[in-house]
Amino acid sequence: MAIEYTTEQLDEMWSTGQTSRTAIQKREKYYGGDHDITDRVAGTDVYADGEDKSAIVSNFIKPCVNMYVGALTTVPFQITLDDQELGGDGPAKYKEISDDQKLKSKDVVNLRNAITYGFSVETHEFHGGKPVIKIHDSDEWGLIPNEVGDIVLVFRRVTLAKNSVHKEQILDQAKDLMYVYTDTEVAVYEKENGTTTWQEPTRYGHKYGRLPVVIWKVEEDRSSMITDDQITMQDEYNDIDTISGDDIRNNTNAKLKVKGYDMEDVDDNAETIKQKNIIPLGDDGDADYIMKGNDVERIESRLKRSKQAIYTAMQCPDIESIVGVTGGTSGIALLLKFLPMMQRASSMINYIKDGLKDRIDLLNRVLEPLGERIDNTTETIQFVIPSNRTEEWQAIKNLDGVVTKLKQLELLSDIDDPQEELAALEKELAANPPEPTDQNSQEAEAVAVEARSNEEMVEEIIVALGDTTNTKIQEGKAAVGL
Repeated sequence: MAIEYTTEQLDEMWSTGQTSRTAIQKREKYYGGDHDITDRVAGTDVYADGEDKSAIVSNFIKPCVNMYVGALTTVPFQITLDDQELGGDGPAKYKEISDDQKLKSKDVVNLRNAITYGFSVETHEFHGGKPVIKIHDSDEWGLIPNEVGDIVLVFRRVTLAKNSVHKEQILDQAKDLMYVYTDTEVAVYEKENGTTTWQEPTRYGHKYGRLPVVIWKVEEDRSSMITDDQITMQDEYNDIDTISGDDIRNNTNAKLKVKGYDMEDVDDNAETIKQKNIIPLGDDGDADYIMKGNDVERIESRLKRSKQAIYTAMQCPDIESIVGVTGGTSGIALLLKFLPMMQRASSMINYIKDGLKDRIDLLNRVLEPLGERIDNTTETIQFVIPSNRTEEWQAIKNLDGVVTKLKQLELLSDIDDPQEELAALEKELAANPPEPTDQNSQEAEAVAVEARSNEEMVEEIIVALGDTTNTKIQEGKAAVGL
């Protein structure tokens, strides 16, 4: 049953959610490098001597977010057969849709949105005989849960600016649009920007039987990984770094202290002093620059601790601290540096898989009437850290006889589509069987020797049994007087 609502209720919910949207917008700014320090105004934000305060941003939030996104999408999300014997073309069908809808790049956007803003909303439609998947900005959405926390209605609001195009017409003035999604339809409301009354909506029915959206997240409560304390530490770093930079710059324009000259003498001799680059002083005269001394070690220590606090809160390593001055590190040390990030990512993967399964469910709801379905599949999401690819391939070889070839291919970071790679491998082996190597020959000979040994053993057992039987027969004949 579709949820009943009024536009007045949605307006009230939209107003109540302003705090959450403001938080999303702030994180969008901080990810992009537009930090609070950039709001400084020349002539207003000044030091005691009247010099303007600079606004230098050293953005550590963006590389932390990108590190997670890169580690989890370097190998695209994989869809493979769960049971090889059952078979099916589910992975192939998903790949077809993925290629058509460019899902690999959309997965990157969804993951970055979920990490940065707390969630990402993906809408599903069906046009021209195929699924259509779209992503919109997270701050455009209102999510309405029921009493147990399940999202039962979502709506999206956006303002189209004057002179933008809507329904193939250029708008004379700004217009507000609201898209409301239920499990049976999508209703589109319009109103002139600045007014309060929504026009009668245009309604589009759909056959999904549920909300035609996927809500991606990496935390149970759909919270952003960028917390307020991380933003505070980022502001702290920007402020101290800017102050120290301004101090260096301002020292190049330090005040000249002159003893033995009054201001009239300075004015009269300014040109001569400038040309000859000397100041004639009497016996009791003196001249030097007035410079404010700063404790460089304290500044560097504070900057280092602020930066480390940001990386620690995000649980990702500072690459500079890993490679140091040598540019290299051991495999074990590298693994330990990435361990906190790997542990956090392992919990994130569970929620990402939920989103992937949700997407497949929506795809199946429009594929089934066409006689198609994505089933008997398993979803694999890998966390990839910098590694030696040669070592990786050698290590995978050690899994021969332990796991299937498909599972080995799923674990290789170089393989985007394990199912397709396995099919190509089997086809290649069928066309070009490997020639026996010395090792294979030795193994074959050992098997043959073992087989001959077994045959000889069986023959000896049969002969022994025969002899025993004959003995028993002879004993029996003697007993009866034959």
